[in-house]
This record gives sequence, structure tokens and C-alpha cells, in this order.
Amino acid sequence: NSTIKAFQGELESSFEVSRLIVGVDPIRNLTGEFPVTGHIAYSGANKSFGFHTGYLNSYQVSATVGQIPSIITAFTVYGSLGGGITSPIASPQTAYPILIANPGSIVLTLEEAVSKRVISFDYKVNVTRTPYYGMGSIIPFEIATEYPIFIDLDLGIEIDNDYSSNEFNNLICAPRIQNITLEFRNCTDSIMSFVLQNAELLSENFGASVNNNT
Repeated sequence: NSTIKAFQGELESSFEVSRLIVGVDPIRNLTGEFPVTGHIAYSGANKSFGFHTGYLNSYQVSATVGQIPSIITAFTVYGSLGGGITSPIASPQTAYPILIANPGSIVLTLEEAVSKRVISFDYKVNVTRTPYYGMGSIIPFEIATEYPIFIDLDLGIEIDNDYSSNEFNNLICAPRIQNITLEFRNCTDSIMSFVLQNAELLSENFGASVNNNT
């Protein structure tokens, strides 16, 4: 399940792919300094959409209890982008397990406490890159990654009866910079985990209604 949006400029292009989480995702490791070559095969693998020099600019994971988690990745390509371009890769897996976020499968770990009452999360990494061109060059001679790289995490958490009596409420009442770990699990294994170093609370809101959880 992929959605591709391509905007072809002279030598810079961009595209976005939406996917379902079906296991460990190797693309999340591409936020570093180096480019990647790849392609998307479709229509029974008889057609392809590929690129030679691409940089990952945005990586977003969203999950809600009762739904299949999804990933959106956005790339900027310098040079060739389009149909017929392929790259040497291993044969894709033919059958994928469908992973649905269940109550308790999203685990949040703070320095004060651990919570399995997370009902949704939206995790996004944005990478800003600047291309540098030489006089008369048609492709950049350098792609500089701008630091720091910011990570945004939005959480939906159900509040239980013990919330006000344990240290977990310090996340709201006495926020401080700390490390946060978020893990998505199935019944037996860890599928994906994220570590946010030096995270700081930016905003919060409460919601409650009759016959629903707070």
C-alpha cells in the first residue's frame, strides 16, 4: 500500500511513500549523512519507480489501538528519478503478518515510571539538508545535514486511578528534560522501539466525557 507523490524539477525531485508496519523497518536508519539508491516495484513487479541518489528528509510513525500502524517516509532525490530505474535488492517477502496495535502493546518508559496505557502515538523525525552547487554544476557537490535533528512525539494516554498518586504525573505537573523510550510490541516480540534523548514537554491537554476514559 504505497502512495507516491513526485514533483520533478530540473535535477531535484521529491516523493513520499505511505506503508503499513509489517515488521522491523530498515528505512528508519537512513536519517544519517549518506544517500541511498532504491526503487518501488508495482503491478506484479513488472513496473518500477526508482532513484539513484536519495536522502531521507522525514520519517513518521503513527499508531492507534485497534488499528494497523503506518509509516510515512519522504525523500529528496538529486539526479534521476522515474520509471524503469531499479536497484539490486533481495527478493521481497511474499507474505506479511498484519500487526494491529492492541491495548498494552504500546509501552512508554519515562525516568519516573512505565505506562502501558498509551492508546496512540505519532512519532516524527525531520531532517533538514542543504545542497551546495559549484559554478556550472548540475548536481550538488555536497549535501549538508543541519543539526540538531528534532524529533516530535505526540502521545495519547488513558489516565487510570493510580495516575495522581504515582510519579508518572510529574510528566505534566513538574516537567523536566529527560530520556523517553517508546516501544511497540506484539504478544511476544518487540516490533519497533524509539529513544528520545533530552526530551522536553511542549504542550498537554486533558479531555473527559461521560462513559469515556479521561
